[in-house]
Formats: sequence, structure tokens, C-alpha cells
Amino acid sequence: MKINTILFILILSPIVSADEKLLELFKTSEENHQIFKQNALTEKQTQERVNLLKSNLGPEISLEGTMDYGNKTLTHKSGLDRWDSELKLKLTQDLYNGGKEYSYFDLKEILPRITKESNAIRKLDHFERINTNYFQYKKASINYKNLEKQIRSLEMALQEVHRRSKIGRVSRADYYSGLAQLERLKANLLALEEQVLMYRSMVEQLIGVPFEDQFTSHMNWSLYRDIEPYWKNKVIKIPQIRRVEAEIENKKESVDIIKANYRPTISLVSNAYLDKRTNSRDSYDVAINLSWSLFSFGQTNKEVEIERAEIRIAEAEKDQLKKDASIIFSTYIKQHQRRVDQIERYETAYRMSQKSYQFQKSEYDKGLLNYIELSRSLDDLIEAEKQYNNSINDLAMHWYSIKIFLGDV
Repeated sequence: MKINTILFILILSPIVSADEKLLELFKTSEENHQIFKQNALTEKQTQERVNLLKSNLGPEISLEGTMDYGNKTLTHKSGLDRWDSELKLKLTQDLYNGGKEYSYFDLKEILPRITKESNAIRKLDHFERINTNYFQYKKASINYKNLEKQIRSLEMALQEVHRRSKIGRVSRADYYSGLAQLERLKANLLALEEQVLMYRSMVEQLIGVPFEDQFTSHMNWSLYRDIEPYWKNKVIKIPQIRRVEAEIENKKESVDIIKANYRPTISLVSNAYLDKRTNSRDSYDVAINLSWSLFSFGQTNKEVEIERAEIRIAEAEKDQLKKDASIIFSTYIKQHQRRVDQIERYETAYRMSQKSYQFQKSEYDKGLLNYIELSRSLDDLIEAEKQYNNSINDLAMHWYSIKIFLGDV
């Protein structure tokens, strides 16, 4: 068998699979990773806070008892004994709390939104980590499999070189050069194996369970050539922006709650006596209480100004986030086109390297080229294939990064 056939038959396998697998990993992670269980718990915690706000709007019923000693013979039933006791059920209902109750109704909608967007940020950050480590794993795995094939082919080819060297058709130096090249490739294979183990471990940590890597060794990379048409027209409102907007609304409600201290509070109080210490006729009473703070040394005003300052800070943060998001998205789109152009050039370089290697093998078979020169051509072909494979994985990873950035997952 000719050496060119042996070395060339296994170097033609372009690349990786289309990545429905990645979306499956996202789903698996949502089902198994603790971060999503924590998100569910924070949502439940927020709902309890909302319920706590609701409880401020309802009545309070308490059982109150009193025992005292004093000389109140004219008003208390004890007379000269001086010991008096009282036991009653008390109902208190706020009728007007300076307007705080209206803010409580609004906060019922705002607080869950803050939690929802905070959880969305954690979710998308987690998905991006899966995306990055998964494609790094794929690159290492594909490069490992291809290099493994190339090593087997080279080992077969060196048997032919060794046979030729014995009959004087090639120099012994060619054989030793081939052996040195083989050892370099085996060392590279060990480094790739380490990368495969590391990135697989990272992916499994991020999804919470072991996963099967049953992707094929080819892919139609044109699936990632174009960005989704609606991406260009999508209003960029990432979860970070939506969370800050909700926090601003929350702070505005806090201002209204503080300003309620400028206004009076009105409450209904009713007592039902089980044991009454006075000699009054009825076993119950009803009262409407009014309370109005007229002066507090500017405390309320200072609290309002503090909250307003925090609102201005949050609005500045929101404006900066919008600018940053626009810049990041624009950069993503430009990078995407450059990655597509890069793949096309790597693909051309890969095909040219194949032709160059075929031509030099033909020259080698005719005795016009030594093996050292041929081995350089093989190294160039291996590197060209690796760059081509990596660039396709990088494009797919970048494409999913855009989807994750826009929350389109």
C-alpha cells in the first residue's frame, strides 16, 4: 500500500454535530442543579413577603389581660380590696395609614418581578457557563478523536517507511524523523485527553448529572452562518435592566411609604370584655383613634431624600446598562460575521493543505522529496484541520452566546 493512501484516508472528517444537545443540557440542568432549586425557593420566599404585606391591611385580634393594685374604689369594682383584674378581646383595624396601604398593593406586583429578574440573571449566567464548557469539551473531544486516527495512520505509514529504509530506498533519518513526529502527536493526544476530562467534569457539575456525548463527527455549520432575523430588531432589555427598573419602582414606593408619615393615621379599636375591672354598664366599647405626627425634627424628610438619592443612582445604573447592552450586542453581531469569514478562510486553508499534502506525498513516492519535508506538510495539515474544527465550534458557541444574552433560551 502506498504511504499517501495510508496517511490520507482518515484526515477528512469535518467537524461536529448540530447542537440540540446543548438545549437538552440546559433542560437537564434546570431539573437537577441546585441553583434552580434555590431560584424556586427565593420565589417562594418573595411570595411570603407579599403575604406579609397583605397581612398589614387586615385586622389584628388580640387577647389582653391586666391585673393592678391601687386605691381606685370609686371607679373600680374591687372597692377597698385594691386588687383589680381585666380580660378582654381587642380588635384593631387600620382605616387609613397615611396612604401606605396603596403602596402595599403596588409592591405585591413589584417584589416578585425583582426576584424573577434576579433569578433570570442567575439562570442565563449558568447557561452561558454550560455553553462555554460544552463547546470547549466538544472541541477537545473532536480534536482528540481526529488526532487518534492520525496517529494510527502514521503508525501504519512508519511501518512502510521502516521497510523502505531497510532496503535503502529512504534514509534512516526519515524513519527517525517520523518516530519523533509520532511521539509529539502522542504527547499532544495526552494533553487533549486531559482537556476532555476537565471540560466534561465542568459540564457535569453544571448540569448536576453525568451526560452522554453521542454527537456525530460532522455538522452543517451553515446553520450558524446567519443570525436570527428578529435579533436585529429585538429591543435589548436584558434581565439586568428589567431588574433595575423594578428596583426603581420599589424605591419610589418606599418614598411614598415614608411620606405617609406626613399624614394622619386612623384606626378602629373595639374591645369585648370577658372580665371588666370598672363598673361601667356595657361589656364592650368601640373607638376611632386618630394619630398625627406634627414634628419629628426633619427625620421623615431626610429619609425621603435618602431614598430619592438611591433612585437617581439606580436610574444612572439603568442608563449605563442600556448603553452597555447596545454596545455588547453590536459587538456580538460584528464578531459573528468575522467568525463566519474566518471559517471560510480556515476551510480554504484546510482544503489547500490537503492538496498540498497529496502533492508532496506523490513527490515523496517518486523520490523527489525526503520524509522530513513531508512530515512538515503533515503537521500543517493536522494544524489546519484543528483550526477549521475549532472555528466551527467557536461559531456555534458564539451563536448560542447571543441567544443567551438576549434571553432567547
